[in-house]
Amino acid sequence: MIGYKLKKIRTQKGLTQSELGEISGVSQVQIGRYENNTANPTSRIIKKLADALKISTDDFLQFDDELIKVKDIDSLYEKMRNLVSDDQNEIRTIKMMFEAIIFKNEARRKFQV
Repeated sequence: MIGYKLKKIRTQKGLTQSELGEISGVSQVQIGRYENNTANPTSRIIKKLADALKISTDDFLQFDDELIKVKDIDSLYEKMRNLVSDDQNEIRTIKMMFEAIIFKNEARRKFQV
């Protein structure tokens, strides 16, 4: 899903993969891999790309409603369960994302009129 958002935002900004690569310091080839969902950027790379695109990292995490399917979430969850990573920053980021989503939804339910 991040690949889709990356391509969408990059093209909205009128940038080629090569131009984004020059601005961000991430290779054009790697940007192509992210956009084609054949590779997943680390949290550090997401930050570099967001800075180059002049957006917040949250913009990569906000999905278009028409793209979200329960099977996508289930698939991502399974991948996360099987993830073995020593990168504590990535693990912390993932944990914070899950907690933020849960908090937002609990607050929405609690204060919904």
